[in-house]
Amino acid sequence: MASALADWLNHTVSIITNDGRNIVGNLRGYDQTTNLILENCHERIFAPDAGVEEVILGLYIVRGDNVAVIGELDEAASAQIDLSAVRGEPLKPPGALGLRLSLGLGSGLGLGLGLGLGLGLGLGSKLMKASASAWA
Repeated sequence: MASALADWLNHTVSIITNDGRNIVGNLRGYDQTTNLILENCHERIFAPDAGVEEVILGLYIVRGDNVAVIGELDEAASAQIDLSAVRGEPLKPPGALGLRLSLGLGSGLGLGLGLGLGLGLGLGSKLMKASASAWA
């Protein structure tokens, strides 16, 4: 996955971590193990009864083994979304549901949570997508 990140250097990316966090920032660097350096970074915290809270993180490093999904964020489309009106359940960590992730290239992001529950997020045009399936 690290070689695919070269096109996203100095671009805004959205990352979903293995523990369900959504982190947005400018990709400033990465290495062969997909450790990421993000600048001007913030975390988007979703809640079912309130709008999306954005917590400023500044300069941030995300360990590669904690990255579940990364994709380029379409800043123009993102700016048109009123995050204070967006409601949603926080993502649960995959391990909490006994799920496994498989990564592939795609033009959208979709998380299938196995139990008949699906979540689709349109975050940009160049995204990695993840699908989760229950252990067989």
